[in-house]
Amino acid sequence: MSKYQFTESDIYLPGTDIPRNSLGIETPDLLHEVEATLLQQAYTRFITELAPAVRFDENPLTPPPHVMAGIEEQTLERLRET
Repeated sequence: MSKYQFTESDIYLPGTDIPRNSLGIETPDLLHEVEATLLQQAYTRFITELAPAVRFDENPLTPPPHVMAGIEEQTLERLRET
């Protein structure tokens, strides 16, 4: 079953659930294969272009260090005001 839902639309090839595409692909199996290949290529490029120092935060609830520094500075300013 296709992941595309609306078969009655100008974006699909007539009588199919395959979206019109610049590659001229007309079969679902080939379309899915090409999509998977392009996604893998994009992921590989993304990973290889990351700077070595890039680290993904494993705890998304913890603000990054530069934000924490700003929060700490604001807190110190408030304490100095009192």
